[in-house]
Amino acid sequence: MKSLILINGIKKFTFKIVFLTGLLCSSVLALDYGNPHEDEAYVIPKRHLSIIASKEGYYPQSIPVFRGERVTIYLTTTDDSPSCLIMSDKNIFMSAQKGKVSEVQVFFDKPGDIPFYCPNGNLKGHFRVLSKNKIQKREVASDKKVNVWRPKEAAPGTY
Repeated sequence: MKSLILINGIKKFTFKIVFLTGLLCSSVLALDYGNPHEDEAYVIPKRHLSIIASKEGYYPQSIPVFRGERVTIYLTTTDDSPSCLIMSDKNIFMSAQKGKVSEVQVFFDKPGDIPFYCPNGNLKGHFRVLSKNKIQKREVASDKKVNVWRPKEAAPGTY
């Protein structure tokens, strides 16, 4: 009976050692992989946008993007007549045909409005490039002493 208890104890102890060894090895392997972006000095944010050209105009006409983003634009049309998208500021021309999708990448580095158009259908639109706001450190409101206006007639502690 004592030998059976001793064998069960050894089995549990061996299981714990094997389990902890496996856990330790997997933790070391996880640390070994490192940062997947260590080759890149700066990771550029990416955005994918779809634009549809129709007789009524571009959909959407006004597109907000952030400064420093690399935007992939996909363009198609709903009409049988050929359309296009021209961005003179970026030297980009895209043709749009029904049932086909054109693709181009653009990098926006300056804030402001960048117009695009198609002279064929008199279509107009623009990208509104926004600069990112800096995150401001917020202070705890209860740490500040606030001056409260009180009427002269009021005794302290009545308000």
